[in-house]
Amino acid sequence: MNVAIIQPVPAPSARLAGAAPRQARPARAAPAGGWRLPYRFDVAALAAALRARGHNVSLTILDTCDESALAAQGRPEIAFIYIEGLAADLAVRLAGTLAAVHGAPLVPFGPHASYRPDDCLSLPGAEAVLVGPADLAAAEYLARRTGLDHARTPGFWVKCAGGVMRNPPPHPPASLARSPPPARDLYPTDLLVDAAGFAEVHAARGGEADGAAPPAAGGARVPPPAPAEPCWPPTAA
Repeated sequence: MNVAIIQPVPAPSARLAGAAPRQARPARAAPAGGWRLPYRFDVAALAAALRARGHNVSLTILDTCDESALAAQGRPEIAFIYIEGLAADLAVRLAGTLAAVHGAPLVPFGPHASYRPDDCLSLPGAEAVLVGPADLAAAEYLARRTGLDHARTPGFWVKCAGGVMRNPPPHPPASLARSPPPARDLYPTDLLVDAAGFAEVHAARGGEADGAAPPAAGGARVPPPAPAEPCWPPTAA
């Protein structure tokens, strides 16, 4: 299946006040210095998951309603549009342009789609909203869609004859070891990539079982402090 992913990016003026200005432009007509393209893990992970199922995936990054760039895609069989807060207004305009250009069914996903699924479901051409992890749910949705049995796909809110089918989140996989790596190749390698939206955090709770302090610089363990002498009962004055 030919799948298009649309990633709207906010213009520099739409960024938070006080933040360092950063260029956000489509991949076309890049100058000698290159544009700064905001890499999104959710987008790259979705593309990798769909590729692993044999789908043809393309990515278009836009900071304006460029009808010619959308028309250059041809007509995909379905389009996923990544929506985050600062680019939500642009996503609304792009949805209308997409409906006019090729009319492919639209599926919003991303932070704003999970936060405001009802609003995203009202976008022109939207048939469903992906409210769960995109890489865990989208492939199953496309597989069920070929048999017209996609209305109950976990992780999706789907328009149907009776209204909206609000499905529960998908079950997490038993292991992520076999998950394909994110498709970073969709982002031009000769351009500057601004990796944002993903951080690795390690946390721990509790201490050593024997109460000892962590090893010193030389590797020897530091013994725990000796207990204080009991102060009860008090001695007579």
